[in-house]
Amino acid sequence: MVQSPKRLAFLLGIDLKKLRKVSKQIDKYYYEDKELKRDEDGNPRCKNGEKVFRTLHPSTGLLKHIQNRIQTVLLQKIDFPENIQGGIKGKSNITNAKEHKGKKYFLCTDLKKYYPSVDHDLVYEAFLRYDFSHDVSHLLTRLTTYKYSLPQGTPTSPYLANLVFSKYDEQIISKCEQIGLLYTRYVDDIAISSNYNFKKKVPNLLEVIRRSPFQINHEKTFYKIGPTLITGIITKNNELEVRDDQIKKYESESLTKEQKKGLREYFSQVRNS
Repeated sequence: MVQSPKRLAFLLGIDLKKLRKVSKQIDKYYYEDKELKRDEDGNPRCKNGEKVFRTLHPSTGLLKHIQNRIQTVLLQKIDFPENIQGGIKGKSNITNAKEHKGKKYFLCTDLKKYYPSVDHDLVYEAFLRYDFSHDVSHLLTRLTTYKYSLPQGTPTSPYLANLVFSKYDEQIISKCEQIGLLYTRYVDDIAISSNYNFKKKVPNLLEVIRRSPFQINHEKTFYKIGPTLITGIITKNNELEVRDDQIKKYESESLTKEQKKGLREYFSQVRNS
């Protein structure tokens, strides 16, 4: 795609000297933040009685501007298969669940420590795979990774994680198409469905992930028949439905008019999909 650092600087609209200077002082442009992890019901997640937090490293200043330009000018131009639903403009948890509407058998799993698993070598290799030169791939990797992996909380990380995992998406998609299964991935949530019982095929499908740098979260892996929760939405034979806890939340007197309006719009989007 881009073969020289000068061309990269031209496309981003940022002086090459500035790009290189920022890449060499990368620690100056990140800060640490904490985000409370929540379950699908919106309740705080706890482990051993303690609330669990996600560590974020958002970018700031010129680096954030550079990353926004990388995302807009370069990453959003890359075409991903329809199977990849997370971190893609125009896609959502609703469009992801909709893909599985009308299916009867479901396999759902989750990628453990998704962003931390994407180290700088994987990002560099992904840039090379998408036809960026070695010099450009090295500079882009420096500008989008922090402490040797993808930081959570930056504009570029969702797209780059897709870029890295797309290599494995392709392998799983190929296996699924050969035996009549539907596969989607929404960020770190994977769903596979069909109208026939494919339980015996599951080990072979998951082997792709086991041989990758990523880990399966066995606590969130299950095989189910009938209505199934996919990316927070109840996926039925011929319809999508919102969860009961969301309806109860809507009925709560603690919500503002704007919050209720937002939920009504979300409910409508789910039910009309």
